[in-house]
Amino acid sequence: MTTAWVPLATTTLGSATGTVTFGSIPSGYRDLVCVFNGTTTTGGTTAVLMANINGTGTSGSKVAMFANGATPSSDTDTNLRVGRLGGTGGKTLSIMHFMDYSATDKHKTIIGRSSSSDADKSPWAAAAGWPNTAAITSIAFTELLGANFAAGSTFSLYGSNRL
Repeated sequence: MTTAWVPLATTTLGSATGTVTFGSIPSGYRDLVCVFNGTTTTGGTTAVLMANINGTGTSGSKVAMFANGATPSSDTDTNLRVGRLGGTGGKTLSIMHFMDYSATDKHKTIIGRSSSSDADKSPWAAAAGWPNTAAITSIAFTELLGANFAAGSTFSLYGSNRL
């Protein structure tokens, strides 16, 4: 069996907005994959993509690896950071995998990868954990410091049945 991404929803922003929400997520898949393609309205500042799952806030855990210019770096924290976003003019592609999202017997694991065309062009990867056994039924994406996602940015949500 091959893995296929089944399109569930896509939002293309007509104007800048601070929150993009996918609600009423169906439970018929093994994983969710969300793809962000766009930028923020934050002037030249690298931004952070946060996930609020089921309206419970952005608490969780995250460990990230990234290149800070030419210097390898890493960090950890207790926010559910799932992607890195370029500042104004820095186009970003972020892919986030929400594994076993409908399982009710385990905490959820999220793997995020981002690449940006902003000034430092740093690749970013993280593993995050949502400490809850509830099935994921909604995800609201925001930026850590309250920046808006720019008009023309897209969020696409897919269901995936992996092996």
